[in-house]
Amino acid sequence: KLRWGKYTAKLLLIYDDGKRDVPIEAEVSFWVVPWRLIVYIFAIIFFPAMIVYIIMKWRMKKVIKRQNKK
Repeated sequence: KLRWGKYTAKLLLIYDDGKRDVPIEAEVSFWVVPWRLIVYIFAIIFFPAMIVYIIMKWRMKKVIKRQNKK
């Protein structure tokens, strides 16, 4: 289960200060992002692109060497 998006945590704390109950309220918002999924998608796109780039660069070097020999 991928749970991502904006979440809000709310707190209601009541403590006794010796005279009366004192309530404290707090709220915080945060984002949950599935970073592993993002890394996997990036890797799936990036690594094949790098392989194609390296192969093309290698072939261009071969072509340039052939042209220089002529």
